[in-house]
Amino acid sequence: METIEWDKEYDVVVAGYGGAGISAAITAHDNGVSVIILEKAPFPGGGQTRTSGIGAAFATDPQKAAEHLYAISSNGLEDADPSSPVSVVPMEDCLIFMEEMAHNHDWLTSMGVEHSIRKRSSAQYPKFPGGDSYGHVTIKGWGIRFLETMKKQLDSRGIGVLYATPAVELIQDGDMREIRGVYAEHNGKRMAIKANKGVVLTTGGFEFDEEMKANYLRPYPLKFSGWPYNTGDGIKMAQKVGADLWHMNTMCGYLNIWVPECKAAWLLVFGRGIWVNKYGRRYTDEGVRIKSHNWWLKHTDYNLQEPGYAAVPTYLIFDETIRKQGPIAANSATGTEYLLGIQSYPTELGGCPEGWSHDNMREIEKGWIKKADTVAELGRLIGGAMDPATLEETVNKYNRYCEQGYDPEFNRGVEALKPLVTPPFYSCALYPGGINTCGGPRRNAYGQVLDPYKKAIPRLYSAGEMGSICGNLYAIGGLNAGEMLASGRLAGKHVAGLKNWN
Repeated sequence: METIEWDKEYDVVVAGYGGAGISAAITAHDNGVSVIILEKAPFPGGGQTRTSGIGAAFATDPQKAAEHLYAISSNGLEDADPSSPVSVVPMEDCLIFMEEMAHNHDWLTSMGVEHSIRKRSSAQYPKFPGGDSYGHVTIKGWGIRFLETMKKQLDSRGIGVLYATPAVELIQDGDMREIRGVYAEHNGKRMAIKANKGVVLTTGGFEFDEEMKANYLRPYPLKFSGWPYNTGDGIKMAQKVGADLWHMNTMCGYLNIWVPECKAAWLLVFGRGIWVNKYGRRYTDEGVRIKSHNWWLKHTDYNLQEPGYAAVPTYLIFDETIRKQGPIAANSATGTEYLLGIQSYPTELGGCPEGWSHDNMREIEKGWIKKADTVAELGRLIGGAMDPATLEETVNKYNRYCEQGYDPEFNRGVEALKPLVTPPFYSCALYPGGINTCGGPRRNAYGQVLDPYKKAIPRLYSAGEMGSICGNLYAIGGLNAGEMLASGRLAGKHVAGLKNWN
């Protein structure tokens, strides 16, 4: 290994200031080591932690919860053989992880984070083994309040954060394969930061890297509502030093509103109006609740004749009655305590703090929502592959279902059957995407990053959504936040226990 002039030196370097990075840093510090956090954003952003509602899952029965996670990671095979390679997450790792996730509530209490507990299971698929083995923590004030509290914890420990200082490359010993530190950049200057014990990557997913999304995910295009700085940086750094990847085809996602003027998407209020594909046909029960974090799978229907994805984009169709009911986007809070997604970060970073208007009029004036006196005219305004006659027949058929109180096509609940009869009529483009990607470097339960032969790359760790433990499906409501806490603690404790490499 070539001689390096180190600019800074710490025991542990954490790349990424979000829930996982904060949890790892605090845990490592509390185990007696020095820590620094490097952050790409120019201010205390917090990544997906800032933009989400922070409902954190915890395990009420770790053994049963592990069995549930294993079954989901086996693509839902209830009789999955523990010795079979069909599960992408080993049972041993599932158990270690769930034993740690059982402590999320107590750890949040010890950190002074205000929260409430819902013991009803948050499993998305409760019929699988162990589906009743989760509780759910709701953090007061959501992501922004959580980050404010955790910043105080970092300050009280003297844990520094270098903002506008992204880690750009891992420093690896060529013979030993050990990670010795990182190169970071600040104001155009490259610096070498020594990590005596190890590096923990918590730089988030690849929601805003178009090439990675096109290569790893389906359908396409996908539009996410989270943190614009998540461009897969840590994933690429880990690959360069030999990391294997896993769960790159998995995400936590549903439908979002997206307009070209905004980098991030807007969260959609579900259950209003109808959804039609780009040809003007309904394709699902629109009354589904947002809790289905795997809704994006509905959009993988591919038209082999065109070719293209039939429901990308999808169009929300609604009338004047629904417009007056309230905003079609969930990013419309009027206070500062419960802000989500694009509303939670400043305008200069691509955010929209004022949120979506409560009567949808500002968005109509901007042209984000199209408006017409008739459904057929609305179809013509949408353009593209939309057939105005097909859209008109779709709406007429849906209105007949509302009159008879039964939807024979998609079995939408009778309470959600609201006719679209009051002009003017409106449409808004929707895209699959949602909250976050789940793929990244393969890791074990302690956060050690593994190579393609499942051997640990010495002194390299990851935590959070960058290589999430959930395989095949995002199966547990609140897993993102639950995992950022548990995986961060596991990685922080393990790396702190290493001997210095020098």
